[in-house]
Amino acid sequence: MLKPLSAVEKDPGFKYLLRETASVVLGCRKLLKPLAMKCTKRNVKSLKDKITGDFTKAIPTIAKILIAQEDIKNAKKHNVVSDLLKHNRDETIFLLNEADPHFKYIYTVKLMELTTPHPIQNPPYSISMR
Repeated sequence: MLKPLSAVEKDPGFKYLLRETASVVLGCRKLLKPLAMKCTKRNVKSLKDKITGDFTKAIPTIAKILIAQEDIKNAKKHNVVSDLLKHNRDETIFLLNEADPHFKYIYTVKLMELTTPHPIQNPPYSISMR
């Protein structure tokens, strides 16, 4: 942190300054630790939500594969997902370690993202290029 000249490094006053600096740095670390932990907690939640979101995006595809493999007639993929979660919840999403309401919320949000047209891809107005 401190960058003394070689002559200053030998000065007893500088050695005292080094101890004082170390004390200040230690105090700052103690003050920053709770803030860093809050940031880490938010990062972990964000990553966990991303993993859950990616999984919820994949579930309808998994359901389509299950429908095809089992040759189920007139089945809708989201109904199959609902039945799968209703009857085999622990085997299906236990690794996510998510509470059911939060999982359902993320599933609904991701479903909306997949089924709602993006405004740029399908604008509600036409653009004339002249």
